[in-house]
Amino acid sequence: MRRFAAAAVLIFGASEAIAQTTLDAELSVLLSWIVGEFDNRQQIAKGENALLETMPDAARAPDLLFPVFAQVQAPALGRHVIYLQWPMGSPEGRLQRQRIWTFEIDEQRNAVMMDFFTLREPDRWRDAHLKPETALRDITREDVIPYPPACRLPFRRHADVT
Repeated sequence: MRRFAAAAVLIFGASEAIAQTTLDAELSVLLSWIVGEFDNRQQIAKGENALLETMPDAARAPDLLFPVFAQVQAPALGRHVIYLQWPMGSPEGRLQRQRIWTFEIDEQRNAVMMDFFTLREPDRWRDAHLKPETALRDITREDVIPYPPACRLPFRRHADVT
């Protein structure tokens, strides 16, 4: 019986370690997908052509956007923090939005959880992606406005999320 109990403890402990390793891997994959500089030029080109074919008098196509997503150091907000800003018209254009996204592993839900924040003083943090190690180092929870708890986003590719 002792051997069975010891084996059960080892198996249970190993399965917890595997679950944690899997969630860590999921978080790494998710962050690798998010981080980068993007644009919607193809969407605009295809959208304008389709819009003109179906509605020649249409007001206008969607805005041309150049979003940037950078992993940054922001200790007060967590270990895995993404700063994003979406310039319009060009990479140097007027910002449509700035956000902070944070990620953490939630073992109870068996998922990576994502939280969203807006900035109280957006101009203060503009271009934080250019200095990811230092630009947001001093940001605090008081500097951000959290989205409601209902907006928390669970991410898990290959398992049930509760």
